Parts: sequence; C-alpha cells; structure tokens
Amino acid sequence: MSAAFLVDDVHSALHVGCYSRPQYCSCDESSPHSLMALHLVGSASLPSTNLPFRRSGAFTLVELLVVIAIIGILVALLLPAVQAARESARRTDCLNRMRQWALSLQMYHDTAGYFPPGAISDGGTSINGKDRRPFVLLLWPYLEEHAAFATYDFRVPFWDPANRDEMTIQPTMYFCPSDRPNAFWEGDSYTRSRGNYVVCFGNAAFSRNLNNFPQYMKAPFNDQLKGTKGVPMRAFTDGLSQTMLMSEVTVSGKDTDFDARGDFLNNHPGHSVYMTLATPNSGLDLCTCVFGGLPKAPCRESQDPNVVRVAARSHHNGGVHVLRADGSAQFTADDIELDSWQKLGSISDDPAKR
Repeated sequence: MSAAFLVDDVHSALHVGCYSRPQYCSCDESSPHSLMALHLVGSASLPSTNLPFRRSGAFTLVELLVVIAIIGILVALLLPAVQAARESARRTDCLNRMRQWALSLQMYHDTAGYFPPGAISDGGTSINGKDRRPFVLLLWPYLEEHAAFATYDFRVPFWDPANRDEMTIQPTMYFCPSDRPNAFWEGDSYTRSRGNYVVCFGNAAFSRNLNNFPQYMKAPFNDQLKGTKGVPMRAFTDGLSQTMLMSEVTVSGKDTDFDARGDFLNNHPGHSVYMTLATPNSGLDLCTCVFGGLPKAPCRESQDPNVVRVAARSHHNGGVHVLRADGSAQFTADDIELDSWQKLGSISDDPAKR
C-alpha cells in the first residue's frame, strides 16, 4: 500500500473522529494533532534507515579461546580413562594368551608324563653346544605350530641357518599385547623372535649352584646338560595350585639391542627364564644386557651362569601374570612378600639337598 492511500485514510479517520466527538479534538486538519497523526503514519509507511544493530553469527576470539580451553580440559580428563580402558583390554588379552601356554604345558605333560625342561644345553650354552633348545620348541605341537616342529632340525642348535625359518615365526601367543608386539632378536646375525612368556627357575641363579644359594628350593624348571625329561606333577609336593610354572618378562626397546630378557628361543643363561630372587618388577637383573636396561627393567651385564638372574617383569600396573601348575592363571601383585614369592616358585618348600 502506498503512502498516499495511508494519508487519505488518516484524513478520513480524523474527520470522522472530530465530527463524532468534537469535544475531544479539532476538525481542523491543520491542527497540531492532525499533523502529528499524519507525521506518524508517514513515518510508519516509509522504509526506515535506523534499523537496530544485528549481531554477527561468528564467534569472537575470546569465545573461541574459551571453547578450545574447555575441549582441552575434557580431553585431559578423558584421556587417562581411555588409556586405562585400553590397558585393561590388553591385560585381559595377555592373560588369555598365558592360558594358551597353560594348555600346551598340560597337554605336553599328558603326553610325556612330565613337563618339558626349561632349557637343554647338551655340550654347554656356547655356540659350540651340540643340542641347544629352550622349552618353547618342545611346546610347538601343542601351540598349533605343527609345521615349525616338523621342519625344525633338532640335530643342530637353534641358531643354525637350517632353522632360520622356524626361529622367525611369530605366533600371537609369543607376545603380551601390553609390551612391544612382534619383537625380534637382531643383536647378532642369528635373527629370531623374542617373547614375553618364560618359565620359573626358582630362587637361585641360572646354574643353581647350591654353595652360592643354600636356601634354594627345587624349581619346576631347570637347565639340563643332557636329556629331555622335565619334572612330573607327582614331584610337586607343595600342590599344583601352589606352584607357578610361568610368568612374564619385558623385551628390549629395539630389535638390535643385545638384551637377553625375552630372547626365549635361546637356551643361554637368563634368556628364556626368570628367577624368584626378587619380587616382580623389582631388583637389578644380572644378565646379557646393554645400557643398563629399560627404566622398569634395570640390569647389569653378566654372562656368568653362577650369577645370572632375571626377575619377572611386565608393563602392567602393579604386578605380573602368573601361571600355576594346575593350569590356572592370575595376576600377582608386586608387593607380594619375598618368602611367599619364592615358595610359589618351588615345587617343595624344603631347601634342595646338595
């Protein structure tokens, strides 16, 4: 509608209002009231240039910084929870893989009538040893690694080039997911897989020299200079549920590190075993190692079998997984009493006879 029509309507309204109620207004169109009415109508009908200020939809710099700060705080609060949930899942998977080792050890015992030896060192642990093999190789058929067991040449040591293919397989049960997966030993020219699951050698150094360790209690595994017979269940006088067979060790940070721990396809002292001379994740390991080891796995170089000792270690918070002779596997805390830990690592609480 145009302004002219609006003005005409106002004139008419003024006339009607004045004639019907002369006491309230003047019918003079030139009166101040009439002019004011016309002015208001004209103003209302014409576009205004004095529109109110409309705020832009974008964030100001201050608002953006506040949002970023809030997001940062939320991430800082949620990230530890996410990491804890992931580690919990890895820890559960780690325990389940240990149960696979439990099954393989039980099946081996059912077949042979005894557990496998921890290591066989016929001819010694030097490179000239005739028969050098750890427990892992003997369990291959029970870990569904039939092909590796069938093609491995037991007439030569593990490091022989004839066995290279078998030494470099990496079944998932070799590794705890909380540690470095698919780790290899490349500390020398004989490449082989590392692993986290090792067997218990009890409360003495690798050689079990009773002159140095008079309180040694016979362990479920040991190093045999000859033969393949291990310890039968009937020898576990403490009870199967009170004796541990296996626990964890951590592997070195790099494949090329010359660090014995977790080199569990090697029968050399300290490579495929752990001792109970120290509680889990504690003490100083004495073994083949470089640069003092990792922060959670300190060590000092030694290759003397009368000295070599390795503690059970893991990347879990507060302890390690332990496999017992009855086939059960559970988490054991770092703060376990040393005496209890050592008795758990023996088949009899009585010191071994010299």
